[in-house]
Amino acid sequence: MGHPELFISRNPHLPQLLEYLKEHGKKVFLLTNSPYNFTNVVMKYILDDLTGKQWTDYFHFIIVRACKPKFFAEGTPFRLINKSTGAANLGLHRSDTMAQGEVYSGGNCDLFCQMTGAEGPDILYFGDHIYGDVVRSKKTNGWKTFLVVPELKHELDVWCRETALFERHHQLE
Repeated sequence: MGHPELFISRNPHLPQLLEYLKEHGKKVFLLTNSPYNFTNVVMKYILDDLTGKQWTDYFHFIIVRACKPKFFAEGTPFRLINKSTGAANLGLHRSDTMAQGEVYSGGNCDLFCQMTGAEGPDILYFGDHIYGDVVRSKKTNGWKTFLVVPELKHELDVWCRETALFERHHQLE
């Protein structure tokens, strides 16, 4: 993926939001099904290019190749990612903690919560897949969820721009 700018819209406020959350005692994590090399390109474009900080500095915990929705059930073993090669290190991650700045592959929700000290209702999870992210994380693990639906932006823009027309149409019905 050589030109992320062709596919991804950056939000210049995202680094500020992530910093704000961390400064106010919130644990910020990234959980994605994407492999490390893809995630690295996308996150560098979204965060590094705006601030000069490394994107991994914005998160307490980073998990790639999470295999959602399986992550929210039985999951897979956690493995530490070699950030130079993008490959998972041989062997399982055998620690009861996760280190900030490291990248992990796979895992499961129960072990993640144990290692981070987070519990279901304490977690606000943003996802863009109604089943794989939102339904499973809420139903199985009690996480608070926030569904991101980029397509709604266009619908809301039209609604706001054409409110008078919609009201007139409603009156004619």
